[in-house]
Amino acid sequence: MTEGIAAVLRAVAVPAPALTAAINQVAHQCGGTRSMQPLERGLLTQQEWGHRVTAALRPHYVPALAAHALRDLTLRTTQTAPMEGQVDAG
Repeated sequence: MTEGIAAVLRAVAVPAPALTAAINQVAHQCGGTRSMQPLERGLLTQQEWGHRVTAALRPHYVPALAAHALRDLTLRTTQTAPMEGQVDAG
């Protein structure tokens, strides 16, 4: 797990498997993409992605952050991480 994803998990207070499942559910709804690809490929706006992930977590989990904050935190922590298929030169 990357430090960015770990930071998101700490901030939203949702177990990793539940958050990962919600993110993947949203990706699947976008034509079978994976993980963060709906954002990386511009298939969803950042706002729509945050709302969909939050909705996918409910009713079992309510993130400690609002949908827009979840979106912003996720983007900040993943912008410096290599995208899928890229190699981190650092």
